Amino acid sequence: MISIIISTYNHEYFKAIVKSIQKTIGNVLYEIVPIENHAQYSICEAYNIGAERAKFPFLCFVHEDIDFRTQNWGENLVKLTQNDETIGLVGVMGTKFKSTYPKSYWNTCIFLRRLCYGHGIGIDYSKKTEYYIDIPTYSRHYDNTPQILSSPQSQTVDVVCIDGMFLFTRKEIWQKCRFDEKLLNNFHGYDIDFSLQVFFASYRVVIDKTLLLCHYSFGNFNAEFYKAQAAIQRKWKGKLPVGTQDIRSIKKHWYNAICLTVGLVKDIIDRMNLHKFARKIIG
Repeated sequence: MISIIISTYNHEYFKAIVKSIQKTIGNVLYEIVPIENHAQYSICEAYNIGAERAKFPFLCFVHEDIDFRTQNWGENLVKLTQNDETIGLVGVMGTKFKSTYPKSYWNTCIFLRRLCYGHGIGIDYSKKTEYYIDIPTYSRHYDNTPQILSSPQSQTVDVVCIDGMFLFTRKEIWQKCRFDEKLLNNFHGYDIDFSLQVFFASYRVVIDKTLLLCHYSFGNFNAEFYKAQAAIQRKWKGKLPVGTQDIRSIKKHWYNAICLTVGLVKDIIDRMNLHKFARKIIG
């Protein structure tokens, strides 16, 4: 029932995630749709190609540097989305608010972290060990045994954007909200834009609090990342800022003002540091 689409460039990573899926997905039919991608496709192109090839009604787009730590996750997600057809997209990390500032990452800014949800396991390469991270607080737990992992009263949290390491949806929704390969021709921004497409198509975008993944990379926030954010901001200009229904309209504009202020100040500081560095080099 699930087509798992992976844009792959590292053979060892791919072998590892295939093994992880086999061990954890549960009692559900699935196929793995690899898209060999050594920079010949953007991530949007690769995912659209994979979705076109998929033969099952549920689609899972996942990075190959992932290890699943939740048993029966595939079986559980199929049941979740079958029982509530208002759910259009499921992820593991995300935010309840998206501002109009183009350099705001999905977690908006440091003052609004309480609007972010999700958890995961990362790797501290300096200590050669894993740690558990709770997104709202960004606190690390190196013992990796937090009580947060006990069964939550509510399995899902409504958000507006989710992180692209893991995206679970239905094929019929992807057909309405294809990844925008014309707008985004690199490896960034696809997750935010796809989330907004699903959200503005009147489906729920949610975090599944029972799903735990280990992600072996930290992302790459380079110039292409910020270029993608600016493109997304232009595309959705008339509909931002946006938040979940539990955020009142006046708060959305207040949060947006905070993001704009923080973003502009950070930009000024970055430029000042760059000028200082340039003066040192030039003399």
